[in-house]
Amino acid sequence: EQRADYQEIPMVVAANKLDMATFRREVRVEDVSEWLFCSLPKLKAKLMECSAKDNYNVRDIFKCFVTLARILPASEEETPLKRRSSAYVRGGSRRAPSPHTLATEASTSSPMHVEP
Repeated sequence: EQRADYQEIPMVVAANKLDMATFRREVRVEDVSEWLFCSLPKLKAKLMECSAKDNYNVRDIFKCFVTLARILPASEEETPLKRRSSAYVRGGSRRAPSPHTLATEASTSSPMHVEP
């Protein structure tokens, strides 16, 4: 089944294994580019090379897809989504423990043995 609006569906072709030598590639990026932009010119598509091993362009592929899909603004300054850290991390927290935490730890610890 083919949708009538298939040209509006965003598509990002990820050419992976950029870290490998050019002679070991199965498909040349030029061939993919020609197929994508000449044979399918009306599609909302983009071609990006990446390397998962070197972590090159991996995040950018997802950002590109989101931009093509018009889910988020194109510029990073306008992006409302930010990664946040939790204030309730055990062990590495700089905050003082809460009274509840202190009471819980005191009640679960083994009693001290005191000799007369």
